[in-house]
Amino acid sequence: MFSLFTSNSNVRFLTGAFLALLLFLFVDDLLYRQQKFLDFFGGATQEGQIISKVNRSGGFAKNADIIFFGSSMIRSGVSSEAFIQEGILPYNFAVSGGGPLYSYYGLKRIAPFLKMRKEKPLLILSINPSAVLRGIQVWAEYPQFISVVRNRQETIKDFELLHRTFKSYGMSSRFISGILFPSFIYREHSKYLFINHGLKGYFYGMEDCCGFAPLYSIQKIPWDCESIARQNTMGPYEPTKIEYTKKFISLAESLDCKVILMPAPFLYFGLCHSRGLDDFLAIIKSEFTDLPILNIEDIHFQVGDYDEGGHLNIWGADKLSRRIIEIIDEKSYFNLRSANFEEKWGQLFETIQMPITSTWQISDHKIIKVIDNGCGIEFTSSPDYQIGEFACSPEITVVPDREYILEVGINVSKGRLIVQMASIDDNDNFVRFSESWSQTDQGTRMFTRLIPETTKIKIKLLEAHEPAEGSINFIRLTCQKNLSH
Repeated sequence: MFSLFTSNSNVRFLTGAFLALLLFLFVDDLLYRQQKFLDFFGGATQEGQIISKVNRSGGFAKNADIIFFGSSMIRSGVSSEAFIQEGILPYNFAVSGGGPLYSYYGLKRIAPFLKMRKEKPLLILSINPSAVLRGIQVWAEYPQFISVVRNRQETIKDFELLHRTFKSYGMSSRFISGILFPSFIYREHSKYLFINHGLKGYFYGMEDCCGFAPLYSIQKIPWDCESIARQNTMGPYEPTKIEYTKKFISLAESLDCKVILMPAPFLYFGLCHSRGLDDFLAIIKSEFTDLPILNIEDIHFQVGDYDEGGHLNIWGADKLSRRIIEIIDEKSYFNLRSANFEEKWGQLFETIQMPITSTWQISDHKIIKVIDNGCGIEFTSSPDYQIGEFACSPEITVVPDREYILEVGINVSKGRLIVQMASIDDNDNFVRFSESWSQTDQGTRMFTRLIPETTKIKIKLLEAHEPAEGSINFIRLTCQKNLSH
């Protein structure tokens, strides 16, 4: 009798454990594979940043003239506008913390599209010294890997090299547990969800329509390059990162795509390159002898070209982008300019006609002058003006649940300008909005992204702290087509 009771207890326990496992696997699948976590918190996480890049990559792989891979040094260091002005369609496929491992799997994601192209794009692979050194766990690229590789089959197929990589960074158990339950990556967000009541914004900045995430602060403290270089002497390289760099190049060659390697534009760029990365590049070139290296040391970046965190700011990124174009032209590495730029742009984007600024509602106390044939305004204030909203566009018709990106040029000499894009209902009430604030008195560009819930949006100009004076020019309002294909 006791034996029968024990047997029944074991059966109940095993049945309960099995059902619990099934429930756990169901929740894991719901959160990770079906991306329900990202549906609520996507843009504010590292995974969300990468998934957004991958979702947009198919269209760019079919049309782009040049595609950049790398870390945040490229994501925020290579601007789009310099290329667009030259009739070159860029895609900045770099992500925060990205290195050779992410770049290889990112290239695998778009390989089917590149394979079908008759005219291939140029691929620029940036090498961040930190990403190829041994033992720096933050550069293991695990979050980047689990974001860009979304199925177990591919992970199991590449298990040996992946396990060697993460084991060398002390992350073997995390890698293996991630194969079983990839949704474990969401545990690190719990404090933000339950203490700070949610995740908001974009992970390390909002991107423009071609994947560039501008930075606006300005480094003001001069640095001692010699001292920084001595403190950051390159140590031993991680062998698996060398393997992934070679795998990237081999895959590109199999797709008939030309690859150029480029050192990351560090704050102490020239010295770091000459004292460390040359050895890494020599290892790669020993196998790929004809591989070009994009040498941009002659740019001579100034302190003001960097932001306070050591990345290029938007002005430094513009400078780097223009120089990349010049070098590629001078060396005849590649013919970047396609004759059908407008056609390619039209394949990727729907460009929405902006209402001319003479049709906008303007505050009675704001002095406005329409400029640039109705594409911009100059603004100042009367003495009795109270700060707040001072200009509002007419309704703009949009498609719900598609992402719209507004790009503006600003030159604000006084105060802080807020550019707001808002989804509105039939009663003119805000349903959802997104905004960007001017952060400098230097002329620059700003971007605002919004996924509207309704068929109408409005663009509003506001000011904070004090009346704003300056000008704004509306460059473009775009929506990318077929984001997931």
